[in-house]
Amino acid sequence: MDFQHVLNIVGEDYKAAARHVDDADVKNLQEAINTAGKIVTFGVGREGLALKAFAMRLHHLGYKATPAFEMTTPPLGKNDLLLLSNGPGNFVTVEAMAKLAEEKGVTVVTFTYAPEAEVSTHSRIVIEQPTDELAQSGLYTSSQLAAAAAPGSAGLLGSTYEGALTLVLDTVALLLAAGRGTTDKQLRIAHTNLE
Repeated sequence: MDFQHVLNIVGEDYKAAARHVDDADVKNLQEAINTAGKIVTFGVGREGLALKAFAMRLHHLGYKATPAFEMTTPPLGKNDLLLLSNGPGNFVTVEAMAKLAEEKGVTVVTFTYAPEAEVSTHSRIVIEQPTDELAQSGLYTSSQLAAAAAPGSAGLLGSTYEGALTLVLDTVALLLAAGRGTTDKQLRIAHTNLE
């Protein structure tokens, strides 16, 4: 098995998972982002990294967006938005944050492949991103990866969900930019110049 072969399988896994996201949910997400005063993102592990990257891109687009738990994370209230990822639905920190935000009147949006989880009851918008049963199990072995050409996900430890989440969020950023008529040149204005 070579790199290009596995890359093709992984790319197809990501696209297949991302294609399950409902267009109406994406439109609702765009509306929530466009009407929010402040936006905070949170997730754990690689899901959290995907949302941090999305917060950065939202900032470049001119939104008041930041990841949770940064020194500059603002307080949230009634007209604000909390974007969460809770892939398997069992992250207690994500659930606690959703509940607290809901109590404060914050609009909560959750990305997940387990929409029946408790966190969804605290979310105004739930964006379901189903993945293969193998990806949901979280149980992978090297022999499963070696059999990647067979039906089933090639991702390790939820990578299919996380990769597809990044793909979905990048696509949403493109849609937001197009809706605002924002160009790459305009994005650079908000991009750091200390690199």
